[in-house]
Amino acid sequence: MNEQSLTQKHPLLIEIGVEEIPSNVIAPTLKQLSEQMDSRLSAARMDHSSVHVYGTPRRLILFMPELTSMQETQTEWIIGPPQRAAF
Repeated sequence: MNEQSLTQKHPLLIEIGVEEIPSNVIAPTLKQLSEQMDSRLSAARMDHSSVHVYGTPRRLILFMPELTSMQETQTEWIIGPPQRAAF
């Protein structure tokens, strides 16, 4: 893969159909949906734009105009036990 394909950004739209939920529950649910999506994508090293959420009593909608198609590269150095302990 070339560098350009790793940095491509695409829109993401998720629509969740739910049973009728009370109107007083919609706002906290949308806030939690936004926070959870933002934190999970950050933990997964996925670069993304702001998260927009919308809701009705039967639909929860999450939209991001830009989400990278791949995770950022991560390098880890793992050092094993001392050689004298290994043998």
